Amino acid sequence: FGKMMEITGAAESVANAVIKKLGAERAIIAGVLACGILVYGGVSAHVIGFSVYPLVLTLFRAGNLPRRFTPAVLAFGTITFSMVAPGSPQIHNIIPAKSLGTTAMSGAVVGFICIIFMFIVGQWYLERTIKKAVANGEHFVERPGDSKALLEESELPSPIIAAIPLVIVVLALNAFKIPLEVSVLLGVIIGGLLMHK
Repeated sequence: FGKMMEITGAAESVANAVIKKLGAERAIIAGVLACGILVYGGVSAHVIGFSVYPLVLTLFRAGNLPRRFTPAVLAFGTITFSMVAPGSPQIHNIIPAKSLGTTAMSGAVVGFICIIFMFIVGQWYLERTIKKAVANGEHFVERPGDSKALLEESELPSPIIAAIPLVIVVLALNAFKIPLEVSVLLGVIIGGLLMHK
């Protein structure tokens, strides 16, 4: 599923849409949310690292933010609140559900309260730390080998089309109680059909 989202440019398209909507002035939360949406939809953190990193780097460049915080934005968006959120198709949610004989949405109320708390506190800390570094004179420093976006924007699928496989995986798993493997397979097949070019 992650490979299909990477090869088709769907992961980059979804991330790009979030980042464009929020803009360079909100670079930190844009990067975090782009990662979070992709993870909650079932894309692996490895794929996100390659598809979202160039976009986050571009945002940090535009906002003149210290580049040393780009890994923090990627990590916070991928391996915290979104990975363990109720309904997430990530293994960190699925393995305990299978072991305990529950569903991926078990403990939804307390789970969503916890991830909202995790997001608010984590985002506050990240924003505070980066603002402190900027106040101390840190800024974006260009490097010769900086990554650029993987595909031209014209080559990317529409963000709405690109998001359909993410939505299908989450809905199939949670609303229709289809096993994870079949839900992900549906996402791969539908994504492949929609973005075969």
